[in-house]
Amino acid sequence: MSDESGAAIQLRLNDKELKRRAKAFGADLDNARTTTLMRRIAAHGIQSTSRRFDRGEGPGGTSWPVSLRVLMEGGQTLVKMPRLKDSFGMEVTATSAEWGTNLKYAAIHQFGGVIRAKNAPALRFRIGGNWVSKQSVTIPARPFLGIDAEDEAEIVTIAVKWLQRLVPK
Repeated sequence: MSDESGAAIQLRLNDKELKRRAKAFGADLDNARTTTLMRRIAAHGIQSTSRRFDRGEGPGGTSWPVSLRVLMEGGQTLVKMPRLKDSFGMEVTATSAEWGTNLKYAAIHQFGGVIRAKNAPALRFRIGGNWVSKQSVTIPARPFLGIDAEDEAEIVTIAVKWLQRLVPK
């Protein structure tokens, strides 16, 4: 996921501050325990991203621009084949949670941009059963990664529940 050709989001934990505060409540934190927290947060991030594909919207609920393929053939934008939606993975440590995809074409969909012909006179692709040749194609941004207010609230809930299990009763 750290590959520059994909797209990922990363959260970092200030574990020194968390450990200091947890100790005040009698909770003993170690790296294995904070890694569990980070894994739960990353799993939520993947689930949230998957739901965005189902709804065709980015963080915060903004609908994605409908693709030309969907306008001509029907279906859902970015999910003709579920490869991108199904490609998300995570990397976690005791102090970070990262989720994303290493698919080379993920970044163009997340951020938008222009694709230009490099090794041929034109780009060639099918739309509605017809072959089309173009010098370039502009892909609008269709962000799927991100943390919105709903995600923030859920991450806080995950962390609070995790901490409650650690504090002696």
